[in-house]
Amino acid sequence: MNASHTSLGTVRKSAMYAASLTLLAAFTAKALTVTDVSARQRWPWNNLVDVDFSLSGTEANAYYQIDVAATFPGIVGDEVGAKTLITEPIVSGDGAHRLTWDLEAQYPGLVTTNFKVRVTATPLGDAAPVYMVIDLSAGPEAGAGAYPVRYTTRPPDLTDDTCRTTEMWLRRCPAGTFTMGYDGYYSETGRSAWAPHDVTHSWPFYIGIFEVTQQQWYQVKGTWPSYFTNETYRATRPVERVSFQGDVRGDHGWTDNNPANGVNCSSGTFIKNMRTRTGITWLDVPTESQWEYAARAGTDYVYCWEGVTGSTIVNFARGANTPTGLDNVNMNVGNSQNMDTRVGTGKVGSYAPNNWGLYDMLGNVAEWCGDGYSTANITGEGYTFVDPRMNPAKPTTYSGGRVTRGGSYMDPNNYLSVYNRVPVGTADKGRDVGFRVVVTVK
Repeated sequence: MNASHTSLGTVRKSAMYAASLTLLAAFTAKALTVTDVSARQRWPWNNLVDVDFSLSGTEANAYYQIDVAATFPGIVGDEVGAKTLITEPIVSGDGAHRLTWDLEAQYPGLVTTNFKVRVTATPLGDAAPVYMVIDLSAGPEAGAGAYPVRYTTRPPDLTDDTCRTTEMWLRRCPAGTFTMGYDGYYSETGRSAWAPHDVTHSWPFYIGIFEVTQQQWYQVKGTWPSYFTNETYRATRPVERVSFQGDVRGDHGWTDNNPANGVNCSSGTFIKNMRTRTGITWLDVPTESQWEYAARAGTDYVYCWEGVTGSTIVNFARGANTPTGLDNVNMNVGNSQNMDTRVGTGKVGSYAPNNWGLYDMLGNVAEWCGDGYSTANITGEGYTFVDPRMNPAKPTTYSGGRVTRGGSYMDPNNYLSVYNRVPVGTADKGRDVGFRVVVTVK
């Protein structure tokens, strides 16, 4: 076996990648088996490696998470996992499948004539960690297709702020049905009832594990619009003071629930730039139902975590009375623009995630959703659906601005709940309102 390192850009064009056939047996009721594993570098030589394999014994309508690992003789030694897959590592059904690994991105300059690849298939549970990673490092002047996308089953390294700044990490939420809203009058907020109703998401979707940060906004838009300007802390704080209408996506209605139809995203907005530079049509702000489904994360907890109440939520989310505030004062009192993160917005990911690994779903900044605000139930006047119980579309008519969810550092503790909804005018640029990104899998 021969292997050598070369510098970036001098990889020998004659280098081929041959994978040994590796069999993996994962036992379920039907003896799930992986066979016929092979790997081939694409022609022309670009270090994209197609990993082919076959599955047998899969369950009907079941999905499987695929992990790829390899050994590089004489170079790496230990088996390493593929962290730069550029196809979604989720498959369904018996037969042949393929994933594509960007080997050059993970190991620049690597040339080897022989390595071994192992493929593992695992039934995809509701909380299985599958991540989409968008590389924003090309910056605000980048052209179309400049933000590459990769997939991984390994969580981000939270000790490295790359995942908060020049990369954007989204986690996969499974398709499913949940009960949205809250039963009866809830005294915690004094607001009217948001009657419970079942909502089905037929398609899974990826949602940002963090709120969009100031640095991520700069990478896409080239500006620093936020109220909190301290340069020591701003990069990893959530972006705010961005309007739905002029900055985030544009104040358009939807003629159906397909964003590819019609001009529904204004040129120069954050979402439009992201769509252009990733090539992903189904990238947007979340609908209300997507947001609440992700916040609940398969539970019916009012405050995301079991046993947490309106009085203890401050230990799990950044609200007005968060104990980490300066001298334990109300977080929105005296918080100057140049303040550190003891007051005002906090560094994203500083509090515990929910059951699906999503951070700051409650508190920090309130989050824009695509839906117009209505006091009616979601199945009532002002809302348009393909089906009242399936795949809710954003409304074409609305009153009172767009919905924000999750509450913010300026809100009382009991506003930080999975069901509380507040209208904000689409042109408003509040220093307590931000957003996160969603990609729907079609």
